[in-house]
Formats: sequence, C-alpha cells, structure tokens
Amino acid sequence: MSIPRTPAAYTTQAAAATWTDTNGVYQALVVQAEEIKIVDQASMERAVEFRRGLKRLIEEIREEYKGQKQAIDASKRVVLDKEKARLALPEEAKELVDQKLERWDAKQRQEHLAAEIAAAREAKETGIAVPAPPPAKVDGFGFSTHYKYVVLDKVALMLAASTGKFSTEIIEVNDALANDWARMLGPNTKAAEKPGTVVPMPGVPGLGLVAERRPRGK
Repeated sequence: MSIPRTPAAYTTQAAAATWTDTNGVYQALVVQAEEIKIVDQASMERAVEFRRGLKRLIEEIREEYKGQKQAIDASKRVVLDKEKARLALPEEAKELVDQKLERWDAKQRQEHLAAEIAAAREAKETGIAVPAPPPAKVDGFGFSTHYKYVVLDKVALMLAASTGKFSTEIIEVNDALANDWARMLGPNTKAAEKPGTVVPMPGVPGLGLVAERRPRGK
C-alpha cells in the first residue's frame, strides 16, 4: 500500500486554494482502508505502515495550509473550509484503519488473556510453566487507554452529592470534571480489560466509566 505525497501541482497557494480530488487519489485511500483486513502480524504491520503514510500526508496538508491560515484574516474561513474538505478523505481513511486496529487490539488482548488463563491452569496441573505468547507488536506503534464517564443513575448521583460525599458540581454532570474523575479512577477498575464496556465509577454512585483504546505512535 502506498500513500501519494502531496501532488506538486497543488503546492502553490493558488492551486491549494482551489484544490479538488479530481483524479480520485485521496478517494482511493478510503477504498484501500476499507479493504484492509488485519488477521496476523504481517497484515497488522502493513496496516500500521499505511496509517503512517496517512499521517504523513495529513501533516503535509496541514503544513501546506499553515502559512495561509496565519496570514489570512477576513478570508480565513474560505481557507479553513478548503483545508477541511481536503483533509476529509485522508482522515476518513485513517479513522477506518484506526477502527480496524482497535478491533484487532481488542481481539489480541482477549486471546492473550485466555492464553494466560490456560497457561496458568496447565502450570497448576503439570507443574510446568509455559508463558502465553505475547500479543503482536509493531515498533514505534501502540495503543493508549482513555477513560470517560457515563451517567448510570442520576438520582443516586444526586442523593450521594446531597450527603456531602463529593462536590455538588457533579450534579450538573460537568463533562470536564466527570471525565477528570474517570481518568483518575479508571486505572483502578477493570475497564481497560474490556474496552467499550461500562463499569461503575469507584466511590461515585450513579456514574460509570468506559475505557477506549486508541492507536498512537508514528
């Protein structure tokens, strides 16, 4: 899979301001992303390399428009709209790859956990410890875990706040505050073991939290 560099014909300010995907190069990126199937180490490496190319292209586009955005005032919105339109397909393609990598990561983690349980059972039965094989990895690439809050029971939340258990600010379900709590308390739960599954937020009746695994790296 190859990612085209920013076309030379579109590197001037005038061309960039009128850019359209007339040759379908960027649309092809979305098609390639849709066709990706991650089934083993090799296919994961290819997906990561494709994602790296998308990131390079997105960075080039952003850099190309950076000077224009800084210099333009009244007509800035026009440039931003052009940039947004040009970024849409590469970013859509990257999002598709990210989703597939996230699903692959979840599958790998589940399989690794099952293998660890099986290895522990076998070690107990035979006395021979055989470690479970590690999940697939790609150098310079990985996943980060992010936590966010979920309202489970607002009545329980209000009752707990009324007893002075914690700040009444949370009754308004302040996103920033509640997500700060989720990030602080999330690592103390098993949410990261099952991304996407809501678990109760420790010590905060009526609120839950959910973990998301996101690709990170070059």
